[in-house]
Amino acid sequence: MNKKRKSFFSIGTSSILIIFTLLVLVTFAVLSLVSANADVKLSQSASENITSFYLADHNAQISLQKIDATLAEIYLGSDDENTFYQNIKTHYNGQDEYTLEESDSKLYLSFHTYVTDFEVLNSKLQLTFPRKNTDGFYKILSWNLINTKEWALDEGVSVIHNP
Repeated sequence: MNKKRKSFFSIGTSSILIIFTLLVLVTFAVLSLVSANADVKLSQSASENITSFYLADHNAQISLQKIDATLAEIYLGSDDENTFYQNIKTHYNGQDEYTLEESDSKLYLSFHTYVTDFEVLNSKLQLTFPRKNTDGFYKILSWNLINTKEWALDEGVSVIHNP
């Protein structure tokens, strides 16, 4: 009576290996799903930010067209350079939408276009008197995005939360 005994390792090793392999595959599948979800959220956020910026840029271009039309109208109604600048001061002083500054006998016109609650597209123009028909009424000095939200120092990530 010779009974063959099967050892524990010969029966369970293949089962344990299959279970371990399945656990590894499930873990990688979950990690892939989490990573893909994070990528989708990042892509949506980037898309919303880009859309907001270009919409603000479009609105700023419309404001620039209005400024151009107003300056052309003022130019046609002005006899000389001094009258042109005086008429600009009269027209733009007291307006909330535009800021008119004078520095070193030059006129600067600034306006802001809101991108988001905490970002503003800042535009600054140096107004010029056109000497020829091909000259423009302004030079664009700045057309940049400014963050208006106050920056706060990140103190780090709390790994353990103690209530």
